[in-house]
Amino acid sequence: MDKHFQILEHPRETAIDVTRAILKAFRTHGISIPFPQREVHLLSAP
Repeated sequence: MDKHFQILEHPRETAIDVTRAILKAFRTHGISIPFPQREVHLLSAP
């Protein structure tokens, strides 16, 4: 099996483009990633 690799001239921009494409696909298909909740809700106070 042959493996083909390409040296990227602008790896950071390529990573950003891939991330944007993934986010666009997620939005298109209604997929969301929940973020952890950082709030504390007290049900009752002493």
